[in-house]
Amino acid sequence: MTDISILRKRLEENEKIITTEWLEGLDKRKRKELEFSDVNHDITQRDSLDKNTYEKLRGNTKYYKGVGLSHAYTSNWIRENVKNKVFLDYACGNGSNAIKAAKYGATLAIGLDISSVSVENAKREAKKQTVDKNTRFIQVDA
Repeated sequence: MTDISILRKRLEENEKIITTEWLEGLDKRKRKELEFSDVNHDITQRDSLDKNTYEKLRGNTKYYKGVGLSHAYTSNWIRENVKNKVFLDYACGNGSNAIKAAKYGATLAIGLDISSVSVENAKREAKKQTVDKNTRFIQVDA
């Protein structure tokens, strides 16, 4: 068994132990973070409102306006460095960096996020972009 297949197996096992007990054990701040992420990454809410209304009520793009250079740097780094490697996307949100890494040839791209909504979005998007075989997304407190 290769190191990657062992890692995949352990990740699958860990996914099964996300329990109510774990969620109940989160402190108040982490629960608020989880609730915020779940609401703001809920695609059904986003798609049910026009863009301006959604942004006014639920959006958080105002916090990310100044990060264009950082995103470009990260994208370039991923493209140039992940081929045949394991990539960890810590606090992955909807998984865009892990998915990008998988598309650029990562052997395995792992995304971790506290939000189950984000994790499900990431899994759906990975499948849509046909990289679900070399991605794994797990709900955990990063």
